[in-house]
Amino acid sequence: MVVYSHPKTASRAIEAAIAGLPSVQPFHAHVLQERHFLKGDFRGIPPNERGITPDGQPVQWAIRREIVESGRPLRLVSLVRDPVAVCVSWFFFGLQRWLACEQKPDPAKLDFEELLDHFHNRFSHVGMIHWFDDEWNKTTGLNIYSKPFDKSRGWQIYERGNIRAVILSAHLEDEIKANALSKFLGKKIDKVPRVNESGAQGAPEVYGKLQRSVRDNQGLAARLLNARFTRHFFEESQIDSFRQRWNDPD
Repeated sequence: MVVYSHPKTASRAIEAAIAGLPSVQPFHAHVLQERHFLKGDFRGIPPNERGITPDGQPVQWAIRREIVESGRPLRLVSLVRDPVAVCVSWFFFGLQRWLACEQKPDPAKLDFEELLDHFHNRFSHVGMIHWFDDEWNKTTGLNIYSKPFDKSRGWQIYERGNIRAVILSAHLEDEIKANALSKFLGKKIDKVPRVNESGAQGAPEVYGKLQRSVRDNQGLAARLLNARFTRHFFEESQIDSFRQRWNDPD
């Protein structure tokens, strides 16, 4: 079982829920394509023109070659989330990479105006909306956009050959996530535990200010919220709620 999702989509909570089953071993992955692997130091390596970042986790490479391409049965779980929220979180919690620091930086000690400039003018914002095209579809051979997503329910099962997958909205209540996973796995999952690594990162006031800065960059929010990705997975009313949040994130 591979929890295969874009970073900052609450996938660790899903991994923890699956790990509670005695007979299922989850693996956590963000990229499975060979061209997105980096053998050296990842710091300072920018996202490519599609906003997808190279990563260096050999276990993921092995999963692609030894399972996906071999025809062995594979189950995948992935999540989708408000792309503006993902964009801000991915930038903030990946500062060591984006700023090419040897040690994980303390955001509270950085010049905030420089941080804002980097986020709004130098950081690629589109990784979330291209992830399914550039990672999921090419890795699995299953075009996620070829089948409607049940937006009102908030999750959907997909199948192709040896691959069976479920896509969940990260915005679902934990109980609904557990029920969806139970139906997908055929095994009872009682709950999805809260796993919030961001709380240990520090500098929540800086993170909040970064989030609020989106209010002054409505072009960014509009581009992400009008993308095919967003409209495929979320109802118009939910997109409106995202838009309202980024108009006034206070």
